Amino acid sequence: MTIHYTPNYGLAYLDADTALVDLAAASQTLAERADAALTAGGVAPPGAADLVALSGRVTTLEQRRPRVSVKTGTFSPASGTLTPVAFASRSTLSTASMWTASPNPTRLVAPTTGEYDLSVAVPWATGTGQRAIGYAINGGTFTYLENVTAPAGGFSGEQTALKRSIELTAGQYIELSVLQNSGAALAANNTSAVLSLVG
Repeated sequence: MTIHYTPNYGLAYLDADTALVDLAAASQTLAERADAALTAGGVAPPGAADLVALSGRVTTLEQRRPRVSVKTGTFSPASGTLTPVAFASRSTLSTASMWTASPNPTRLVAPTTGEYDLSVAVPWATGTGQRAIGYAINGGTFTYLENVTAPAGGFSGEQTALKRSIELTAGQYIELSVLQNSGAALAANNTSAVLSLVG
């Protein structure tokens, strides 16, 4: 029985005419030689600590970035009152921890520290007066995203707003509010919002 070795990695192989009686001993020699060559070449064995750590990092990188898409059901803000938006549902692909129906349906929560984009769409029913959308972080100062006055013929249609690069730390939350002063409660059913981590 003669064992030969490949030139680059030193992997072993047998002569084609090796007798069957020698195969058991030869297979052990070949396996041990291949094992030694792989180890010498820096290939980590399965279950090695560095491989497990790398696997964890890759898994984290492959996960979707945190994102929540929510909307209200029937929603009719009163006239002249800044009204917090209480959402009724979220999309199935949303990060579950970013919104829960109870106890705080108005809160969109950042699960990790980073910069977030926020988009809002309010489908107002027809009416006169002002329309505004804004947000606050952790119950702080209200910031307008969009503030318009309806034209003479009244306002009807979807009002949208986008705010990029809101810096949030893990656990902070955003609450949206809307304002209209048509003189009566005004339907804004299926108001929606998306908060997503971008960096």
